[in-house]
Amino acid sequence: LNYSNGLENPKRLIGKISDPSRADIQAAVTSAKLFVDATTTLNAPRDLASLDTTPRSASVFLTPSGKSSVLLLEDSERKSRLDHLEAQYYRAILNSEWGDLHLEGHYGGLIVGGGCRDVSAVISNELVQLHGAILARQVRTLSTQPKAHIRVWNLDDETCAIATHLMPVHNPIIQTMGEWTVVWDEGLRRKLFDERASKLPSETGGVLLGYFDLKLNTIFIVDTLPAPPDSKADGTGFTRGKVGLNEHIEKCAKRTAYVVGYVGDWHSHPPHSSAKPSVMDIALLSSLANGMALDGLPSLMMIVGEGEISIMTGSACKK
Repeated sequence: LNYSNGLENPKRLIGKISDPSRADIQAAVTSAKLFVDATTTLNAPRDLASLDTTPRSASVFLTPSGKSSVLLLEDSERKSRLDHLEAQYYRAILNSEWGDLHLEGHYGGLIVGGGCRDVSAVISNELVQLHGAILARQVRTLSTQPKAHIRVWNLDDETCAIATHLMPVHNPIIQTMGEWTVVWDEGLRRKLFDERASKLPSETGGVLLGYFDLKLNTIFIVDTLPAPPDSKADGTGFTRGKVGLNEHIEKCAKRTAYVVGYVGDWHSHPPHSSAKPSVMDIALLSSLANGMALDGLPSLMMIVGEGEISIMTGSACKK
């Protein structure tokens, strides 16, 4: 055993970590200096991140195959919270070579109602101990630093070599739009400006990838897809094409265990133009809203202009 004095017999509390009716659980959480979530659920860290009373938190988990482990650690001031880091972690999966097989072994959209992401997987005790030791030490050492971290460890099953991947953490951008909160980050903001600049003087655009949290009424924007090859663009307009788009979106969904998918569209405006929506943009948003309403979701549109980006949400009119 390797415990600090006074921690040899930790108190056990049984219940939901986010249950507001459990004063004993809430007191234990709010009085802690560091909270470590190892539940493997999606809702627990998101719920805790939404509360200002939660202490600095970390989320640690193994992937379904047991070959990879992940650490998300908030900064000491909690400017980058677990839900912000989760979205940036998915972007790293989508854009990294190691991300192709990172979440292999997941069961996709299968739901059985058992909690903890519903479906269990058999993972050898060797892998649990291997990654558990890495995560335990990293939580202890990195929590002494003020900044946030996103780290992934991948095991080469043949040689047992561990590859470590350190992702940059970007400051979150949080915007309230009616009943919805939209969360994205400075890294994605720079990417959109770069995409626009690379196609000037023509406009460009594409698809926004992300996910909806209906409990928190939050839309997390993870990444963008470039314009499909059959798109039409010039200095006065942009029309997004469709060739290969559904296959690309499905690939992104599979890479992220079917968390990340289509959430909306984005396009740029020409040189010296603002991000203010045109009449055609508003009409397009209405069309997108009608399509998303089939799934009971809002539509999202992002416009990249000269030095600014605007975001709009829309819902289909109820008849």
